[in-house]
Amino acid sequence: MKIDEADPAIESALKILQAHIARPISGRELSRKVGFAESYLIRLFKKNIGMPPMKYLTKIRIESAQYLLTSSPLTVNAVAEQSGYRDEFHFSKAFKKFTGLPPSAYRESRHTV
Repeated sequence: MKIDEADPAIESALKILQAHIARPISGRELSRKVGFAESYLIRLFKKNIGMPPMKYLTKIRIESAQYLLTSSPLTVNAVAEQSGYRDEFHFSKAFKKFTGLPPSAYRESRHTV
């Protein structure tokens, strides 16, 4: 990830997204917090991060879930909640799209708990 050091808005957006892994945030709310129009923030994010902010949020949520699934005994539903998903179905669908496996199969394939 190459971030233009002259762009504190991206750094700020990344921190906000990291803080919202378990809480909802919209693109509109993110852009308001950073102080840019949503369309401009999306372009800036794509230029610096390689994807739009909400896709990046999904990426870090799934990465958090991967960690929790392999390092804790939490249920899939609890992992979903801690990763910012309100229901297990939506979480499982997003997780499988990102990793190629449903959460329980991912846990079994990397079982360390």
